[in-house]
Amino acid sequence: MLNAELIIQPCSVEHLKMLIGDTEGFTSKYGLQIIPGYLEFPGALKWALESLETGKVTPEWGTYMFIHNGDQALIGIGGYYGLPTEGGIVEIGYGIAPSYRCRGYATQSAQWLIKQAFSNDEIKAVWAHTLPNFNASTRVLEKCGMKKIAEVLDEEHGMVWQWEIVKEEGRGKREEGITIHHQE
Repeated sequence: MLNAELIIQPCSVEHLKMLIGDTEGFTSKYGLQIIPGYLEFPGALKWALESLETGKVTPEWGTYMFIHNGDQALIGIGGYYGLPTEGGIVEIGYGIAPSYRCRGYATQSAQWLIKQAFSNDEIKAVWAHTLPNFNASTRVLEKCGMKKIAEVLDEEHGMVWQWEIVKEEGRGKREEGITIHHQE
């Protein structure tokens, strides 16, 4: 889709290094403006870079950029929290800049991550975690067909809600207006 509003592109080592230390270079090289607030958790980029460089994750199970095609803007980051478990479970996370929220981009991104995960025959379920209250992120997960299955203790964030969708429930989710680009 050439006119897609949302482009989802894997982050390479070079992308991550530039986003961490040379945002002006990133903007110049890739022609993308970086929207303030695109990155909700600043430590995520360093973790993603280290994970790629050490082989802890493969690009398929790594971090993705969410790019608004019309604005040529990096509006969010998301992806997987590492390789799938032996039981076939992978966890997703996503974030969209505040000025681009409430337009469906978080939902489209999460739907795409779920669909990509389920395109792998070994994946049986996709998980996500949210703060333990109903909020915009829980609404996104509900729209994606995920169900709250537990309240668990996260070492970094305290109590969180755990969400899940199993493969049979995830088939056929729509992903209108999304294009994926595989380029370095």
